[in-house]
Amino acid sequence: MLKVRLVGLVFCVAILGGCASFEAPLYSPDYQIIDALKSEPLNKLSLGEFSPMDPQAAVNKISLRAAGLKAKQGTFTLYFKDALQSDLVELDIYDEASPFKISVELLENDIDISGLSKGFGVMSINLKIKQDEVVLLNKQYSTQIEFESSFAAAVAVPKAQSEYPVLVKSLLAKIYLDREFIKAVTKI
Repeated sequence: MLKVRLVGLVFCVAILGGCASFEAPLYSPDYQIIDALKSEPLNKLSLGEFSPMDPQAAVNKISLRAAGLKAKQGTFTLYFKDALQSDLVELDIYDEASPFKISVELLENDIDISGLSKGFGVMSINLKIKQDEVVLLNKQYSTQIEFESSFAAAVAVPKAQSEYPVLVKSLLAKIYLDREFIKAVTKI
């Protein structure tokens, strides 16, 4: 019996070991917030520079105990850019040619499952909106989430993986509900 448990433990460690990595699930828009924004007279928006793009940058690396979390896009910066673009498309205000450009610097990006029963996510960005060369908004946004986790890595790691899009959605909601953001992107 002890031998069977030991083999099972070795198997779990091998699966969740340092070479293992998990992929962040695809982002899907928060349609309740998207629908609320549709009532605003928003300008068409384009996307400018997003940074850092280096996969080795601290914000582009998330460790879930011994396992890694990766973004299909190659970096979490690109994951965030794709999520924002997805929302703008859903709002029908995305236009690559628009002079209203959103640029983002990812400042903080982490999921922590080191606790026994709770996990935490944190994300912060600096967001700029420019119309041609005029800065309409330059503001930092942050969010934190908390979720049920477990001491057992076999439970905690997949749970943390599934919470990453929730973290991104939480930050985007803070941006979209901010009156300064709405003022910067509203038609005059």
